[in-house]
Amino acid sequence: ILPSQRASLFLKKHLSDEIKNVFLPPSIITINEFIEEQTDFIFARQAELLMVLYRAYCNIEKDEAGSFEKFTKWGSIMLSDFNEIDRYMVDEKKILSDLSNIKEIENWSFNTEEELTDLQKNYLRFCNRLLLYYNEFNKLLDEDKTGYQGKVYKKVAGDISLLAKRLTDKKLIFAGFSALSLSEEKI
Repeated sequence: ILPSQRASLFLKKHLSDEIKNVFLPPSIITINEFIEEQTDFIFARQAELLMVLYRAYCNIEKDEAGSFEKFTKWGSIMLSDFNEIDRYMVDEKKILSDLSNIKEIENWSFNTEEELTDLQKNYLRFCNRLLLYYNEFNKLLDEDKTGYQGKVYKKVAGDISLLAKRLTDKKLIFAGFSALSLSEEKI
């Protein structure tokens, strides 16, 4: 099990160069392929994820939701943040509420003499809704049994004892990994 398709190709090439005879190579797959085999969830493409995240955003914001065009400017950043939260198995409730509190303190809460601008109010409102977006987004993904890398990794890592029982008859070799996320370490 290797970190990427590219690493898999290099290993296959190296094995064929080293072993001059015809041979049956071991099964060589990427970590994403391995993870996908362990769950009924599949990895969705970035564009699909962005569309589902936009649906979640619209479900929450209703008539106040902005256009998809405006959403994509910051939606991909939100998607990346959600992915990192799950890859590192961080408590999303804690980090997203802490982030909201930090943004309020950093920017405006100690400025009690001036009224907040509409832009400042909207930004704080957005930060306060991050957990709602995260939960709605994941609910929609669960319905379709799809996910982003962090979500699927977190799902497999969270049920590692089941994974271990299922794979007792297989010998697995993980190679070429560095700087692992918590979910990858558990797996």
